[in-house]
Amino acid sequence: MTVGAGADANAPAPPLPMFTPTPTNWAPNFAFPQNLRQNEVTDADITSEREMCEWFNAQFDTLMDQINTFNANLATNHDDYTAPAIQQQADAVTANIDQSEDYLAPRARAFTRKTHCDGDDGCDTYIPIYKGDTFIRLWQQQSNIKNHNPSGINNISIGLTNLYANGIRGSSVRPGGHQFATAAASSASHRPALGILRLSRTGHRRPERSGSVWPLGCPALPRPPSR
Repeated sequence: MTVGAGADANAPAPPLPMFTPTPTNWAPNFAFPQNLRQNEVTDADITSEREMCEWFNAQFDTLMDQINTFNANLATNHDDYTAPAIQQQADAVTANIDQSEDYLAPRARAFTRKTHCDGDDGCDTYIPIYKGDTFIRLWQQQSNIKNHNPSGINNISIGLTNLYANGIRGSSVRPGGHQFATAAASSASHRPALGILRLSRTGHRRPERSGSVWPLGCPALPRPPSR
């Protein structure tokens, strides 16, 4: 399942390296209308989003390539997890998904949640920081595919993941002139929010849900300040 010329598409995906964020001078988008709730954004929010953006830029595409390759192999084998090498591929991809979930979960949980109540319309929960809701949804997608789903069901989660990832890549310029990530889609045609499948025999976790009123996106990170 490694990507590149001569790669064996039937081999289990290699483990992703443990990702460690590094300090940068990244800051969220506080241009209008994001500035309306700027006073609700904490330093912890900014750190969490910066570190999630770093992970996204470093490992998301690789993980999605692995997921898409596995799901294509599963479809070719008529969704038979007992076919040669299929369960080994599922276990390898799931290990990388679990590792990514372990990185994203504490950062997603750290985002500030606020409640807005509007008379008869009731109350809504939102995340003040720009794009925080995108990463919440991306993280949640990791739990949406349970054990041994057929490839067609997996494709639903993959499609949603692509939707959120495109929102991350397609955001506008943030103050200071740093472009939001606009990486072109790879050869894998289905590229959603963390694609993100749960394919092994292990248990199923479902993160809490929340909402936000702001648009989505993830900026490309400036280089760390020179020392």
